[in-house]
Amino acid sequence: MDYLLHVTHCFFFLGHTVGDGKLAIPELVASDDFSRLMGVCRGGTPDPRSWFSVQTFRRVLDNFRLLDTKKRGKLSQVELMSYGTRAMTRIFVHHLFQELPHGQMTYDSFLDFVLAMEHKRHPKSLAYLFRVLDVKKLGYLTTYNVNVFYKAVYVLSALRKYSSQPPDVADVHAELFAMARPADSLHITLADLIACGMGDTFVNMLTDADLFWAYNNREFTLQEQHEEEQQPNAANDPFLNPGLQHSITPP
Repeated sequence: MDYLLHVTHCFFFLGHTVGDGKLAIPELVASDDFSRLMGVCRGGTPDPRSWFSVQTFRRVLDNFRLLDTKKRGKLSQVELMSYGTRAMTRIFVHHLFQELPHGQMTYDSFLDFVLAMEHKRHPKSLAYLFRVLDVKKLGYLTTYNVNVFYKAVYVLSALRKYSSQPPDVADVHAELFAMARPADSLHITLADLIACGMGDTFVNMLTDADLFWAYNNREFTLQEQHEEEQQPNAANDPFLNPGLQHSITPP
């Protein structure tokens, strides 16, 4: 029963539905998701990262049970704060719960949350997360939203003591509006986030301190990776690993 719930949430959440929320069967049957599910039903071995794999099902269910420290079958805001790397901001989690039925996160709503967090580039995921950021329910985001959510990221970044100081809000505001490329320079809509192709990064920067730091330090991280790739591999280099020198065959 849990696996059936797990599977159906993917179909409903990621958009194989019509306006009244019912499954659109022709579109569903023709979808890649349905093909992946049929492969599992026929005994195939799906990619372990696929939503339909047994590994993913168990990972998500075990994660919910681990977070549910009071064993009530639902999560509190405090419990959800331990999700992932524990870097989501409190204000993001608070407004997320405002969007849930009765303000409670059951296993059903946890599945939607995980789908949104793990498929942030999908339009339905962006719509889910946009509703959380749109605290005034205006249908668009402004400097107000950036200020409110980034302030929490800034504070959490200071508490987590990253190697670099987080930037000022004015710099982040300029970066986010340049990223979203809104049709109206003062308002960022959901359509803008979907069209710009960087909606997932936009959301990350306003909701998660770790993901914000990773993006803000991306150039330094890439430089480090490049330098590591240029370093000789001591394990395979006889001049750095004397133990290999005796195995060199003379010319």
